[in-house]
Amino acid sequence: MKFATHPLRVVALAIACGLGASTAALAVDNPSTPGIHTYRTALTQTYGSPYPVTGSLELADDGNGILHGYYRPDDNGSLVPVSGGRDGSHVWIDFGATARFKIDGHFDGQKIVGGVVDGAPVGQLEFIATPDVTR
Repeated sequence: MKFATHPLRVVALAIACGLGASTAALAVDNPSTPGIHTYRTALTQTYGSPYPVTGSLELADDGNGILHGYYRPDDNGSLVPVSGGRDGSHVWIDFGATARFKIDGHFDGQKIVGGVVDGAPVGQLEFIATPDVTR
């Protein structure tokens, strides 16, 4: 069966997409709200190049401390799976299916601020994720 031949599926998908967009907008106002959170990210060397590696991060927060989603670096557009968790303002995120690197940080207002604690020397890479208000 083709998807387009089932109008109820098309309507259900349209409604789901609309709800997802409103949830994402709400999440920017309050990052502790369960839902989908979209961020602009910067990964900067503590000692070295002042130019960050940038990208976008989309996190789904289930409201029970479990995070999952995708990271897309600006330089190549690949889709990297992420998973992690949060406990109050503390947040940790594993980037890559085999945890190529791990961020440990905290919420500073609406931003996530932290550093790479696994996959690079500790203290060598700083991470900042700012809510993407353009989405």
